[in-house]
Formats: sequence, C-alpha cells, structure tokens
Amino acid sequence: MSTFNKAASEGNTTLNHEGAVSYALPVKLELYSVVATTMMSGDKFYESKGDTLTRICDLVREVARTDPQFVAKLAIYARTDMHLRSVPLVLLVELDKFLAGQPRTFLARATARAIQRPDEMTELLAYFAVSHKHKGTKQLFKLSKALKKGLAMAFPKFDEHQLQKYNRATTIKLRDVLFISHPKPRDANQDAMWKRLINNDLATPETWETKLSEGADKKLSWEEIIDARNMGHMAIVRNLRNILEAEVSPAHIKLVINRLTKKALVLKSHLFPFRFYAAARELESVTSMYTSQVLQALNVAMQHAASNIKGFSATDRIHISVDTSGSMSSALSDRSKMKLQDVGLVMAMLLQEVSPAVEVSIFGDTLKHVNLTKGNILGNTDKLAKYSDMVGSSTNGYLVPRDLLTRKVVVDRLVVFTDCQLYDANYWGSSQVNSFKMLWLKYRKEINPNAKLYIFDLAGYGTTPISVNTDGVHLISGWSEKVFDVIEAYENGSSAVKMIEEVVI
Repeated sequence: MSTFNKAASEGNTTLNHEGAVSYALPVKLELYSVVATTMMSGDKFYESKGDTLTRICDLVREVARTDPQFVAKLAIYARTDMHLRSVPLVLLVELDKFLAGQPRTFLARATARAIQRPDEMTELLAYFAVSHKHKGTKQLFKLSKALKKGLAMAFPKFDEHQLQKYNRATTIKLRDVLFISHPKPRDANQDAMWKRLINNDLATPETWETKLSEGADKKLSWEEIIDARNMGHMAIVRNLRNILEAEVSPAHIKLVINRLTKKALVLKSHLFPFRFYAAARELESVTSMYTSQVLQALNVAMQHAASNIKGFSATDRIHISVDTSGSMSSALSDRSKMKLQDVGLVMAMLLQEVSPAVEVSIFGDTLKHVNLTKGNILGNTDKLAKYSDMVGSSTNGYLVPRDLLTRKVVVDRLVVFTDCQLYDANYWGSSQVNSFKMLWLKYRKEINPNAKLYIFDLAGYGTTPISVNTDGVHLISGWSEKVFDVIEAYENGSSAVKMIEEVVI
C-alpha cells in the first residue's frame, strides 16, 4: 500500500521510510491512525496527499471485508471526537462504494451523525463526484439510497442562519443536496425556509463576517462584533491579531479576555490545543499595550484544555519525549503554519502540566533533557521549540529508552510524540543494539517490568518502531486533547479500536 514500506521476511516486520526495521499495524489500528492524523489538504513529509488518500481507500476496503460498521463508527468518531471534517466524508463515501448492492441502513444513520455543518453535505457530494469521476451535478442523482437517506436525515438539523452562512457559490450547492436527498421538513416554517433556499432568497443574518465585509471603520466594527457576543471561540482565537491591530478599547479587550479564559467555552469549543499556540505565534509581532494580557489569556485557555486530560494516576512517574527531527517539520496542511513538531510539543506540555512526577526531553541526532516550570504552557512550548535546533535533525528515537537504561531511572510511563519513522541504533558500547524495541525490552527486564510505553503517532504512516499491544506498548493518534481519553481506555484495559467499536450508530 506504500511506495516505501517494503515487506520484510518475519512476522509483521517491515521497513519504515528511513529504511529501518519497523512493525506494521493491525489494519483497524492503521486506519484509525491515518484518519486521526490527516486533514486531507496537504502533503506529509514522506507521503503526498494523493498517496494518503489512496491508502485510506485501500484500508477502508480491507477493514470493510470483515467489519464494515467499524468504518462507519470511525467516521462518526473522527467527526464528533477528533473534530475532523473532510476525512469522515471520505470514509462514508468509500464504504458506500465497497458495499454497493448490499443492505446498509446503518450507513445512512452514520452519515447523519457525522455531518455537523451544512457545508459537509455539499463536500460529501463533491467527494462522491470526484471518487466516481463524475462531472456536473446530474450524475449525483445516482447517489446510493443510504447516502441519500443520510443527507435527508441531516438536512433538517440546520436553521436558516446556518444554511445561509454555507450557501456558497460552489459547483455543488445546498439546494442540490435538497433536490437529491428529498428531506422531509419538520413543519411548514421549515418547508418555507427550504423554498427560500431554492430561490436563493434566504435571510442574510448580521454576523461578524458580514459586519467586517461592509467596509466600515475596523475599530468600530470589531467593537460592535465583540459587544454582540455572537462570535464563536475559534473565530475569536483566529482573529486576536486583527482585534489588537484594530486598537479596540480597553473595555473590549477585557471582554475578549473574559471569553478566552472562560473554561466552559474552551472545553465546548473543541479547538485543537495547537490552535492556541498558533494564535500566540501570530501575536509575537503585534505592537500593542495589551498583547501580553492576551498572551496570558491564551495560556489560561490552554491550562483549561489541560485540566480535562485523563489517564495517568497521581503516583505515575512519567518521562515525556518529543521527536523534533527533520521529518517533524512537515506542515499539517497546505493552509497551516503549524508543524507536526509544534503539535507534539504542545501536547507534551499539556501532559506535563497535569503530571505530578514528570521529566521532559526532546530528540533528534542527540537527546536533551529540559527542565520546565509548570503553569506556562505557551512559554514551555516555545522553550522546547528553541532547544530543538540543538539536538539535530536525525530521528534517533532509540536514545530515549537508552537514556533511561543508562541512568537507571524508574518510570512507570514513557510517552513519545513522533511520526514513528525512527532510525535504528547501530552500536551501544561494545554490544550491538539494533532497535528501539530491544532497548525498551531491556529496560522493562532490568529496570521496571511494569512500565508502559505510549507512542503518540502524529503522522499515521502505518508503522511503529515496536509492535503495539504487547510488551506494555500502546499506540495513540490524533491532535485533540481528547486523545488523552485513549490513555485512560488503555489504562482500564480497553484500546483505541475498542473505543471506536463501542460507538453507537
């Protein structure tokens, strides 16, 4: 399934993109891993977005041969728990293609559950057209009954404001979805609203976007938007720079800070933690008397996100290590300034914040320990990022278990944030040691037989430096603070795959 992963001769061993011996993931775990780590809008360091899409399609077919409902459940989980938008639609369409001619009423329910915004209905149709090599909208009427029913179930969820917001001049429009799926309106008011949609006559709501587009004075516009309090948390975080540069009043800065630091809003927003870090980066070059206050508010927001982290006990001794090698410089998407390394560093600092006994390191050519004061997640992330240049760009992940062995330090949990494309060690002293795996097994044998290793896979290439679900090794994928719930599942004898299998369609 990959240009680079060449099957080796023993068991589930293979070669990773660096040519080192690695271990192929079980097929369900690989599908979860690649889905959780892709935004479908950019190349990865070792894999183009086209190759990633091909691999997802192949994995969907492989999983669906024995458990088609797992794919549907993963689509729901990816949208509602991991907050991904494009890839759940790919899963639904590819599963629909595989099940052609078979009963699949569960797919309609899964489609309705996975669609959370009006534009996801048009995106689903757009991907359907692309995947079937259709042009125009006429061929969309060949959509399967399952997907039509799913869209029909989803459409009534959205009010006039939502429909108008996403009623865009794209090739496939919301009224096309209406014509194709034939949803049933709940009442006469909704029926009338849909007729206005068909006639392109929906009421234009006064939103912060329309307010700014009117070309009025930026300062007054932003102050009116802030006063109206109808701006979502994500929009506030993304527009902090614009708000400061508009030089809004101190009273309005205070309102923004109050919104940013309200714990309930942070947890409800489902923002990836790295979004707060990205916002802080944008503010570095802003000259304002209030920049430091806003940065502090972002730090408080990240602490709120950390407070929701579950998993380890108060007595667990934890070592956290982040891969800052060259391949971790890959951007998350074509539109993102954030790199895999940034995600790893942010997630590591969230975990450090809630861990009573913890030490932190980063690795590349070499390994470096970094002592960090709690209570400053943004500052700690920046500090680690600056140290990354000191360790080089290789992927010598074996240095982490080797360091624990050398120091004979007892840890209960080793957590590594990486893209899993690690080099093998060649020599350690006079004895040849050829892998991360051998050093980890040696650590468990000589230092702590009950130690567990959590590998946070941030790229989803499908291989790991050590077999998972054995020898205390577990794999977690994704960029949301919700991934720490998977730690709790593993600690309680469950797994990421079992969590997905428990999703109710």
